[in-house]
Amino acid sequence: MKFRLKKGQENIQVMSGPLAGRKYVRGEVYAEIPPEERRRFEKVPEPKAATEKKTAKSATKPDAGGGE
Repeated sequence: MKFRLKKGQENIQVMSGPLAGRKYVRGEVYAEIPPEERRRFEKVPEPKAATEKKTAKSATKPDAGGGE
């Protein structure tokens, strides 16, 4: 799951704990966020795999050309 700061939230710099020293900037996407600040983040939807759709379509598509 990926996260980013919600719209209107200020940048964060973690001062203590296991993520101490990390900075979180608006517009950037993060895999790990500080649990005590989770309300300031939103989940980023995972992109659907486009290759799976293309593979399924090409498998059912009849061959074009047919030289015989």
